[in-house]
Amino acid sequence: VTITGTHFIPVRKNGVESLNTRASAVEVGDEVLVYPAGSPAAQWENVTDVSTVFADGFFAPVPFRSSLVVVDGVVASSWGALPLLSALLPDSFSAKLYEAGRAVLVRPFFSLIGPSSFDLLARSVWGDGSFAFRWRERLFALAATVGL
Repeated sequence: VTITGTHFIPVRKNGVESLNTRASAVEVGDEVLVYPAGSPAAQWENVTDVSTVFADGFFAPVPFRSSLVVVDGVVASSWGALPLLSALLPDSFSAKLYEAGRAVLVRPFFSLIGPSSFDLLARSVWGDGSFAFRWRERLFALAATVGL
């Protein structure tokens, strides 16, 4: 599966399961949940290779009800770490914020402006995360210049 490094993926490391593991932290030998072809149930399978891919484009589904999606047979979270807050808050907090935001903002706003306008807005706001990461770096640089 190809996934951004900040997205969460269910992982089992040395027998310990975690739903909030960043994809960038997955290592060979870890286990991820997969749906084998034709199987109605997920099962743990070993990671045999990890590589970094740089590519144009993005896709970040925001499902209305579930927090998990299946991509290329692999179970992944539709949420990722919050770029601006990841230095201050634990990753587990990101999922809680996304859930609240989906309930309070996303669903009502989608109903108000419709699918086409919402898609355009989502692409502008979420994108590939680079917008938020650039602002995070700018804020840290500004804080350093003023002695914070």
